Amino acid sequence: MVDAREGVRPHERLWLNLSDRTIVVMNKTDLITGSITPDPHHPSVPVSAKLGKGIDGLMSAMSRSFLHGRNPVFLDRHAYLLRQASASLESCMNAIEGGLTPDALAIDLRQAAGCLSQMTGESLDEDILEDIFSRFCIGK
Repeated sequence: MVDAREGVRPHERLWLNLSDRTIVVMNKTDLITGSITPDPHHPSVPVSAKLGKGIDGLMSAMSRSFLHGRNPVFLDRHAYLLRQASASLESCMNAIEGGLTPDALAIDLRQAAGCLSQMTGESLDEDILEDIFSRFCIGK
């Protein structure tokens, strides 16, 4: 995500080629009176996070870029894990506002980190592995 008023800056360009599927999200379009210059090397989507404009276009661009032949089970799982991580972080914020001690906050933070590590494949629950391998027929 870049500030649409400035476009992609040189230090941000370093990050763009780290993946073979990159979408440049041009945010803060509500602050621009003229036209937006898209990135010439990557798909670009103009949005205003503040006003909620352009989100449908972003979702469409993501769908076109990231769904090619992928099983939606994994995408649904990622959405679930992100919701779980978000709930844990919200719980942590409430605990901070409630004045709880750092060791109590760490519980929610560990839960959020655990969800994210499952998304990245750093850790997998046994039931998930069983579900994945149940879809394959291993030669006998």
